[in-house]
Amino acid sequence: MNMFKRKQKLLKELKDKEYREAFVNEHIDTGIPFQLHALREHKDWTQKELGEKSGMAQESISRSEDPNYGKFTLKTLKRLASAFDVALIVRFAPISELVEYELNLNPQSLHALSYEDDSYFKEALLSNDFKESVKSHIYNNLKHDVSIEQKEKLPMGEVLNPKPKLQAIGIGAQERTSIHATTLN
Repeated sequence: MNMFKRKQKLLKELKDKEYREAFVNEHIDTGIPFQLHALREHKDWTQKELGEKSGMAQESISRSEDPNYGKFTLKTLKRLASAFDVALIVRFAPISELVEYELNLNPQSLHALSYEDDSYFKEALLSNDFKESVKSHIYNNLKHDVSIEQKEKLPMGEVLNPKPKLQAIGIGAQERTSIHATTLN
């Protein structure tokens, strides 16, 4: 069934309150076990390995991956999230949000990147590395007429606007112009 037909069918069925409740419960009861299984498989971990990483028995992991189990506690979910080094988001949301999630569900949407694999944090680290290299470049390329004492006083923490920091250690406008010219070369 194509997405349009699935959406139309779902919208019609969701008019019934009992169906809405069952829809939400089913998402939790089966969605979490399938995602746990997908995350574990993505890491190439056995149930025993996930159990060790989460401080849980292998049997508990097996039950957690069973869509018929349906007895999750927040404590257990937090432990599993920690083992995978991912976030656990528990919040109330409009049914429409769940419908959109369900309609767009695919194997990739079950994966959650760990902190180490998340490009959001890799970009932040690269950004900080870049800032550090610029700071180092500025520090190392100060004109020779800037004394060692002045260089040592130079705070390495502020690159985007070094003017106040350079002024604070006694480097005036002419020296700052030389520093900027040097760093642009």
